[in-house]
Amino acid sequence: AMGVPVVAYDWRGIRTIVADGVSGYVVPLRDTARFAQRIHQIVSENRVREMGERGRERYEQHFTLGRFGTELLAAVADVWAP
Repeated sequence: AMGVPVVAYDWRGIRTIVADGVSGYVVPLRDTARFAQRIHQIVSENRVREMGERGRERYEQHFTLGRFGTELLAAVADVWAP
């Protein structure tokens, strides 16, 4: 949401939030060396702005309060539909 690339451990639903290689990287759980390597990669390849922008776009498309409300109303409508 803040326009900053993410490096996150592959835990539970993180892949629904972080698009690996697009808005950041998802690394194997407890692999601290890979975690550090991915941070270095983002900075050394000068991808901070690009990945940050992709992350912000992803947030706006999938995770805003307005989007949540729209999807919730659609789900309720599906349940009540004849």
